[in-house]
Amino acid sequence: NLWMSNTREIISLFANLVDKGRKNIMENDWSEEKSLVSEDDQDKVFRNAGSRFHSLLISATDPTKKLHEIPAGDRSYGDHLQKIAEAFRDIADFELQNNTSKNVDKICPKQARRIEIKDVSKDIPEDLLPFYRGMIRYGLFIRDWRGKSVSGKAVPRLYLRSILIPYYTITFSKRDAVTMTWEEFCDFLRNPKDFVEYWKTYNKTRGIHPLQKRLLGMDP
Repeated sequence: NLWMSNTREIISLFANLVDKGRKNIMENDWSEEKSLVSEDDQDKVFRNAGSRFHSLLISATDPTKKLHEIPAGDRSYGDHLQKIAEAFRDIADFELQNNTSKNVDKICPKQARRIEIKDVSKDIPEDLLPFYRGMIRYGLFIRDWRGKSVSGKAVPRLYLRSILIPYYTITFSKRDAVTMTWEEFCDFLRNPKDFVEYWKTYNKTRGIHPLQKRLLGMDP
């Protein structure tokens, strides 16, 4: 179920699982009644791979600049890209824990691993272009333009890289999406940490009557 387009990544994961199985044999921690590589060992291999990728994001450099234009030791770009990843993890986890979606005749927890952007009518602002390009360049999100919105218009979809899902403890399901307006998506890129708080607050109060909001001081 670890869907991804990076074949080298899959081979590396498989090699790590083989090493784990070989180690179990050498340490006599295996019998024919047990799996050569236990579920716990598999879980550790997958989570460690996601942890490595997450940690490496901080070393990412701005793809819109040439190397000589980037100050030596400057990690600000990579740090921001990592915060974008963490923000989406927090949003996806919030959706999973607090919201539901209809699946045929059942109501299930909302399982979102992609961003769906609606009402795209403008070019991405210049100050955010490096982060958007970086998300795609470093494979943090995989872009898919085949998505269709409710209105039938093509909308861009951004799928979180599969290797991060076990580490982030969210779901592999491709059924649901975190749907953002264009302005929200830009805010998400610009201030990811603040956007998480906005997202949680907005979604928690979305079903509250306007009069209640005024009484609670939520509506100016």
